[in-house]
Amino acid sequence: MGKYIAGSDPAVPAGRHVLEDCVEAATMAPSLHNSQPWKFRIADGAVNVYADHTRQLAVLDPSGRELMISVGAAVFNLRLRLRQAGHLPRLTVFPDSGQSDLVATVTSAGPAPVTTSRSSNSLPRSSTGTLTGIRSRAPSSPLTSPNT
Repeated sequence: MGKYIAGSDPAVPAGRHVLEDCVEAATMAPSLHNSQPWKFRIADGAVNVYADHTRQLAVLDPSGRELMISVGAAVFNLRLRLRQAGHLPRLTVFPDSGQSDLVATVTSAGPAPVTTSRSSNSLPRSSTGTLTGIRSRAPSSPLTSPNT
């Protein structure tokens, strides 16, 4: 079992539309040469985040370190957007030792207290300056099917 990082129990599931919005925010994260080395799977009120090693830049990042940093940035964005949607994010890193590509699972740990902060609008643009929902290139869907 993975290491529990943040949030509190009992878990309160976020709706699928909220989780899809969180995944969209996650895809705005910076990555090495915009390689976007991540995949997401939404199931049972959770978002599983996978490292996509087919997008690893072998010459620039032979160890995969930058790939993992990029995936971490996507997880951060996902958690931030979940918090903005009114949920306390619960993060478990490397939740299944049998799935080495499964980097994190993010769920809602309950309702978040309402706060006002400068970070509440911190995800309207990606690191390349594109507006949320508008992409300079349309990647294949970051959501994986349950059978992949």
